[in-house]
Amino acid sequence: MHHGLAATTSFGYNGFMNLIVSLLALSAWVLWGYTVLFVDPDVPLIPVGFYGSLFVALTCTLARLLGPSGPSKTGGRFSSSRPSLGHAAVVSILLLFALWLQSLRMLTPLNGILLAAMFLFIELGFFLSGGTRGPRARRRRRPVPPQAVLSHEQ
Repeated sequence: MHHGLAATTSFGYNGFMNLIVSLLALSAWVLWGYTVLFVDPDVPLIPVGFYGSLFVALTCTLARLLGPSGPSKTGGRFSSSRPSLGHAAVVSILLLFALWLQSLRMLTPLNGILLAAMFLFIELGFFLSGGTRGPRARRRRRPVPPQAVLSHEQ
């Protein structure tokens, strides 16, 4: 059973992904803060930069907060400690949509209830699909050729 180099190092693939997500969150928060504090709102495409950097900052921050803090042993197998970017992206999109509706003065209690219901349905879809693991590929065992069996017996 070969797990590769990432599993043999103390940092590993999951630690590398956590580091990348943390650095991305920090840089996005810095960019968003710079946009809010120092850029004139009348500059073209600034709303795209504002909402884009806020999306990346919220998604990466929520992924680190919502994801497990370390590897946990479940059912005799270690589960992944990668950040849950899928769940965080859903929350970020819904929060940004609510912020956009509020900027248009259209965020009513009914719209808030619809956003919450959409969040629950999306999370139900995540739950029913098996979480953040993604599709599970099954490895097929290759039949051992008869020559290999004979050579091992001799």
